[in-house]
Amino acid sequence: MGRKNARSILTSKMARREGGKFCAKSPIITIDTEKEAGEKEPVEDQPVEEYDWELLDLDTDTMIAAYYNSFLTWRPDAEKNLRGLYRGDSRSSIMRNKRKMKEELEANKDKKVRTLADFGFSVPVAPVSPVTEALTVYKQSKDEELEEIREAYEKISEMIKPPVSSDSELGKFALFEVSKHIVVKEYFRRLLNNCKKIEASEKAAEIFWTTPSKYRGEAVRGWAKDFLQFGKISEHQQGKHAKRSSIVDDEDLKKKAIVWLRAQKAERRTVVDLKKQRGHKHSIAWKCMRAWGYVHRKNNQDVYYDGHERQDVVQYRHAWATRMMGYKQCMSDFTGEDEEIEVTPLLLENQKKLVMVTHDESTFYAHDGKVDMWLEEGESHIRKKGQGRSLMVSEFQCACHGTMRVKGWVSRRIFNVGAAYDGYWTSEDMLDQLKNHAIPLFESLHEGCTGVFIFDQSSNHKAYATDALVATRMVLKPKVVSENDKFIFKDTTFLRDGRIIPQSFYETVFEAGRKGKGPVEKRQFVGVQRILQERGLWMELDPSNLSRRWRMDCNGEEAENHCCCARHLLASQPDFSGKKTAIQEVVEEAGHIFELYPKFHCECNWIERYWGAAKRVARLNCDYSFKSLEKNLPSFLDSASPVAGSPSMIRRFYKKTWRYIETYSKFLDAKDADAEVNFFTSRISKSHRSIGIHD
Repeated sequence: MGRKNARSILTSKMARREGGKFCAKSPIITIDTEKEAGEKEPVEDQPVEEYDWELLDLDTDTMIAAYYNSFLTWRPDAEKNLRGLYRGDSRSSIMRNKRKMKEELEANKDKKVRTLADFGFSVPVAPVSPVTEALTVYKQSKDEELEEIREAYEKISEMIKPPVSSDSELGKFALFEVSKHIVVKEYFRRLLNNCKKIEASEKAAEIFWTTPSKYRGEAVRGWAKDFLQFGKISEHQQGKHAKRSSIVDDEDLKKKAIVWLRAQKAERRTVVDLKKQRGHKHSIAWKCMRAWGYVHRKNNQDVYYDGHERQDVVQYRHAWATRMMGYKQCMSDFTGEDEEIEVTPLLLENQKKLVMVTHDESTFYAHDGKVDMWLEEGESHIRKKGQGRSLMVSEFQCACHGTMRVKGWVSRRIFNVGAAYDGYWTSEDMLDQLKNHAIPLFESLHEGCTGVFIFDQSSNHKAYATDALVATRMVLKPKVVSENDKFIFKDTTFLRDGRIIPQSFYETVFEAGRKGKGPVEKRQFVGVQRILQERGLWMELDPSNLSRRWRMDCNGEEAENHCCCARHLLASQPDFSGKKTAIQEVVEEAGHIFELYPKFHCECNWIERYWGAAKRVARLNCDYSFKSLEKNLPSFLDSASPVAGSPSMIRRFYKKTWRYIETYSKFLDAKDADAEVNFFTSRISKSHRSIGIHD
C-alpha cells in the first residue's frame, strides 16, 4: 500500500470526526485555504507522514489549540448530568439540622457556656440562616391561618345553630345548603385539631356522602375556601341554568313592548292587544306580561308613586315637610292606650300654640255595598246596577276634637249632588263653609291658638277671588262692563322710577243715547294694552320676530324674559305674580296659617283614613236605598269621629300622618318613606312577655 498524501490524511481525519471518534494523538485540524492561498500552493502528490505538522504548514498556536481540544468529548445529553450548587436546603438536611440542634440544646441545657464576650471580645452577630428565617415565616403564616379558621368556625357555628325564632339565619337556607354548612363546620373543627387538610376534608365529607370519592374532599375544600374568602358558601347551581333561550328574556323585545304598554291607557292593556302587537301566542303574551312586572288585579286606590317623584313635586314636598316639622314643635301630642292623654308643647313667652286643621271632600253612593263576601257554592247575591245617587261630604277636622262641634254647630257639610238638587260643589261653597263655619268653630274651641289650615291642591282650593289680578281673565282692547260681569278687578299699585304709582283698570265713558237722548255714562275696562303702556312695558313689534306685531297671547311656552306676548309679560309683574288664592286670603285675614298638601300625597292627610273607616261601616249597612243613606250617613261618619269622648281613631291617624311627614323631611322618596312608616307601625310580638321586634 502506497504512502498517503496530505489530502488523504485530512479527509480520513475529517471522516473520523464526523463518526464521533476523535484521535488524541492527531487532532482534527481545519485548514483555511483562503488564508493560505497567498502564502503557498497546496501540495498535491507529495507524500506526508501522519504526524508531520511541518508538512501541513501549521504554526505553533494552532498546534497548541488543537492539542487542548483533543481531550474534549461531545455527547448530545451531556447537559442532563450538570448539577447546581447545593445549598443545604433539602428536606432531609433541614430535618437533620433541626434534630442536631435539638440534641445539642438538650445536652447543654444544664451547662454554663462561656463565650468570647465573657472575656471582653466583641463577637459579631451571625446572620440568620435562610433556613431559620424560612421556618419562622412558615410558623407565622401557619398561626395566622389557624386564627382565620377559628374565626370562620365560630361564625359558621352561629349561622347553623338551631333556630329559636323566625329571624334565624338557618331559616334562610335550603336543606342542601344547610348540609354544606354542616360539612364545612366539621372540616374546620378537624383542622383546628391538627388534622391534615386532605384527611380532614375526606372525613368531613363522610357526613354528606356515604360513598367515598376523591371529588368529595375537593368539594368540601372548595366550599371552605369560599367561606374563608367571602364569608358565605356559593349556592348550588344545578338546574338553575337556562337550557334554551326564551323570548321572555329578550331585552330588546322587553324594551319595545314596555314602551308600547306604557303608551296605552290602563284599560287598553290586554293580553289580546299585546298578542296582536307583537305576534305571539296568547299563553306567551300572558307569561311576558307577568315576567315584565304587570299583574291583572283590581285597580285599588293607593299611593301614586309616578307623580310622587316628579321633580317639582319632590322640591315642594321637602320644603313643605320642613315647614311642617317646624310647626310641630308648637303642637300637642297624644299618648295613652287610647290616645286619650294630650301632651301640650313647651312654648316661649311670645309663642302661640298651633293646631293642625285638615280638610277634604268625599262622596258616598247609595249602591256602594260590599263586593267581597262569604257565599255558599252556587249562591249569588243580586245587586242594583250602577252606583246610584250620591251625597258629598266636605269636612274640617282637628286632632283634638275630630269633627269640630259646638251645640249642634258642626264643621261638616253634606251636599246633595246633582243639577236637580243642590247643584255641584264649587269654590264659592268652599269659601262659605270656611269663612262662616270652620274658622269660627275653630276659634271658639281653641281660644288663643293659631290654626294651620291645610288643603289639597284641587282646582276649587286653588281658585282665585273674582277681583284677583289674573292676566288670563283680561282682554287686550277696552271693553264696556256691566254689574253682571263675573270678574271685577281691584285697583293696584306698581313701582316705576323709584315711585309707587296707583293704577285703576276702569274708566268712565259716555255713549250716545237712543233716539236723540243725551249721552249715557258707562264703566269700561281699559284693556291690557293700556295697562302696559302706563307701566312703560308695551311693545309694538314682537321681539322674537320684528316683522310682525306683538300679540296678546303666544299660545306657547313662556319665554325666560316673559316678552313672548303681552299676557305673559303682564302676569310676570309683582302685583300679578304675588296674588293669593281666595282660600288663602280668607285664612290669613283671620290670622291663621295656610298650607297646601303636596300633589299626590294623600297619605299625609289623616282625613283620608277617616273616610275609609266611615265607608267600611256604610258598606256593611248598605241596603241600596238613597233614603237610607241620607238618614244614616251622619251616624256612619260619627262612628269614626264620635260625638262624645276622645277621638282615639282620629288621633291614631293623626300620628301616622306625622310619621310620613317626618320621613319626607329626611329626603326619602315615596317607597322608602312608606317602608319606614310600616316598619315602625307593624308591631309583631313573639309572646305576651316580649316587646315588639321593632322596639
